[in-house]
Amino acid sequence: MINRRKALKFLTIIGGALLWPASWLQAQAQKIAFKINKVAKLREVHGWAILKIKDRQILFVRDSENTIKALNPICTHKQCTVEYSREKGRIVCPCHGSEYALDGRVLKEPSTEPLGIYESELRQDGLIVVTLEEIKYTEMKKENGESSENKKEQKDGQ
Repeated sequence: MINRRKALKFLTIIGGALLWPASWLQAQAQKIAFKINKVAKLREVHGWAILKIKDRQILFVRDSENTIKALNPICTHKQCTVEYSREKGRIVCPCHGSEYALDGRVLKEPSTEPLGIYESELRQDGLIVVTLEEIKYTEMKKENGESSENKKEQKDGQ
């Protein structure tokens, strides 16, 4: 005969086993891919475009023949939409003059917080692959082994 304690233990194990795949799938960042030739502005080095992908806007900057950067285009100072400046080789906010590096770092105030970035890859076959999980510059520093006093910051799907 099964007592209450054994029944609860069994249900907990079964429930956990059923929920584990769902939580694991949610933890996997969604990736999107598209051909670079579909976006004329990205075909040349230093070309840039803001694209709407899965209900979010992403700023793409073609920084070399073989690489592309993807960032959140919303300035962290007053939430204006930023632009890429070919002349400066950096991202600028037309509202208040904040400037950012292509890795999201703040280069010029008034903004003090970095832009969010997305992992991106420009493959040899011309396919751009972007991971739809926004990362802050402070997290990138930790992954590269640089010391940082800032805590890991990550936005869930935004």
